[in-house]
Amino acid sequence: MLMCQPSRNIELNGLTVNSLQKSDKGRWYLMWHPAKGGDPVRKWVPKLLEDVAKQAFSRLTDISAPARTAAKFAHDNSDHFMIHDQCITSTIHSQEQPLTYNQFANALGFKTGISANGRTINWQNISNTKWLNKLISNLNGVSDWKKDLLRGHYILPNNEIVIKTTSSKDYHPSSINIRFPSYNDLRSGIDNQYKTQDFPN
Repeated sequence: MLMCQPSRNIELNGLTVNSLQKSDKGRWYLMWHPAKGGDPVRKWVPKLLEDVAKQAFSRLTDISAPARTAAKFAHDNSDHFMIHDQCITSTIHSQEQPLTYNQFANALGFKTGISANGRTINWQNISNTKWLNKLISNLNGVSDWKKDLLRGHYILPNNEIVIKTTSSKDYHPSSINIRFPSYNDLRSGIDNQYKTQDFPN
């Protein structure tokens, strides 16, 4: 796209599904929305690159379809988390009901299960989840839920907090109870983390 339409790369975000158009005379062009604002600009696609531009535009449209669906849902349903095809809750699961470890890990696209080396894949060890740690801490009324509540214990997929007593995966129940997010909590956390003045673009 940038080869046939020299522009700032940030302006690719300003393309819409209707940006590629054909003139009355049969010439193809793109309507660009300048990154600095202003009216859309018509830029002609060189004849030699028309097929490439159409293919690139089609690919961008396909790739961005899930994101556009999610953005539209978020815009139309300001108080709901979108239940997508990776979610594992039942169809009657309430948006307010706290999720289990596996349920919210799947809702956020975190890997779960066992890794190639036989270790349990645990989202709490994944980087870039500071906002989620803050959300869980706030739900439980503490400053750091791992430090203040978990204290080296383990979380099973059903949210049971356990103590590992030997190297042979011998787990014993713990008296610790931790409240994990509901879909509504996740939606609120995601809005706080990612919603900008340009939402839903």
